[in-house]
Amino acid sequence: MNLKVKLNPKKIFSAIYLAIFLFNLVALILLFNFAKKYVYGSIVVDPNFLQSQTAKPGNDLDLNKFNSMVQSIEAKQQKKDMDNIKNVFD
Repeated sequence: MNLKVKLNPKKIFSAIYLAIFLFNLVALILLFNFAKKYVYGSIVVDPNFLQSQTAKPGNDLDLNKFNSMVQSIEAKQQKKDMDNIKNVFD
């Protein structure tokens, strides 16, 4: 058996182009499946994420404790007289 295969640059280029195209297509399909399973799927299934989207911030805040903390911080701050400072932009 004597097989003579003629290779020309056009056939080689089209075969390499087809192989690269198919490799990229398979890689994209695998990437989308991975993202769907491990990224988007876990976000939808996670109940804490779903609850955090519906909860409003500050619902679990104790206002009395918060106000007392703010008042204690304001009491520790020194009040300075700002009227005597010259404004350099005037």
